[in-house]
Amino acid sequence: MESSADTVWIGERARSLGFDLCGVVRAKSFPELTQFEEWLGRGYSGEMKYLEDPRRRNPALLQEDLRTAIVCGLNYNTANPYSVEAAARPQTGEPRGWISRYAWGSDYHEVMWEKLNALTDARAISTGI
Repeated sequence: MESSADTVWIGERARSLGFDLCGVVRAKSFPELTQFEEWLGRGYSGEMKYLEDPRRRNPALLQEDLRTAIVCGLNYNTANPYSVEAAARPQTGEPRGWISRYAWGSDYHEVMWEKLNALTDARAISTGI
């Protein structure tokens, strides 16, 4: 991390772009990862094979001199009723399916990508990079 002022700036800018969470952390292994192999071995990742990528457990594999990571979170909740609430109501007409919360709005991959790029651009402008 460059300085606490940089960390504060990044967090404030991320929130101004609409992120609900933002943190700046040292890019190193953490104790919880010791359980990840077992978690994968039990099949908890389902069909998400990308979770097996070793770069998820070793940040140095992403970039050798990586020192920090910016981690952002975005709540994709909506004001629409939960599927379980709708299912609890008496059914009239044709049966209806459940729709995951993340699928009710725009593709969250694209939303996150846009916001992350805006944060990167803002940081580059502020530092002159």
